[in-house]
Amino acid sequence: PDYKDWFYGNWSSGSASLTFPNEKEKEHYGYDPAKFKGILAFMLPMYKEGTGKRHDKKHYDIDFHDFMTNVMLTVNGQPVREYRLLTNMAILEGPNGIYWKPSSNNDYVLEFKPEGVMEDGVEAIEQHLRLQAFVLM
Repeated sequence: PDYKDWFYGNWSSGSASLTFPNEKEKEHYGYDPAKFKGILAFMLPMYKEGTGKRHDKKHYDIDFHDFMTNVMLTVNGQPVREYRLLTNMAILEGPNGIYWKPSSNNDYVLEFKPEGVMEDGVEAIEQHLRLQAFVLM
C-alpha cells in the first residue's frame, strides 16, 4: 500500500508494485511528463523499524545492501541493473542508463520481487519493504 509517509510493500503474492506518479499525484502536482527526464530514484527509511532490536531477524525493514542483493526491481518491465547510491537515495539504472521512458499512461510501474536468503539467514520475503520517498527528475 502507498501510505501518506511511505510505501509499504506486501509481498504475500510474491511481489509488490506501484505506479508512480499515481493519478492523485498527477492531479495534485499538475504533472507534465515533458518537464521530466525520466530519472527515477527512491529512498529507504533512514532509521529502520527494528533498529537495535533484531533478536528474531524477521519482519524488519530491508536495508540497501539486502535490497540490492535480494530484490529484483523492474520499471515498466525493464530490469534495474544498478543502483547509484547518494547517501540514503538510490538512482535507478537500467538498459538505457539512468533514463527511463514512461509507460503509455505517462507513468512508471515499479515491481519489487524478493528473492533468496539474506546474509543473516532470513528469507527476503520475510522482511518489510518500506520506502520513504520516490523521486522523478
